Amino acid sequence: MDDNQIAFPVGRHISITNAETRASTFLLPDHFDKVQRITALALAPNRKYLACAEVVSEEEPAQVSIFTLSTGKRTRMITPPVEINVFQWVRARGRGA
Repeated sequence: MDDNQIAFPVGRHISITNAETRASTFLLPDHFDKVQRITALALAPNRKYLACAEVVSEEEPAQVSIFTLSTGKRTRMITPPVEINVFQWVRARGRGA
């Protein structure tokens, strides 16, 4: 991601839109058919990763998916140690350069 791009939820997907050209790309991972809604996004300081807080269902706890932006793939899924229904915010902290 660069300074001209904005990431935001669109339904159960994530749009990455260039503010100057209005061109959009979407993160459409396989697991999004199970996601009910996205409640928060956070971009890592190194701009390589995007954290996405997701509500899966009322029966399952909320989760956070980490995406590598260069590939658009989910590289990690984090579930809380206790049952939480919704994450109101997330904070991403990148490692390395």
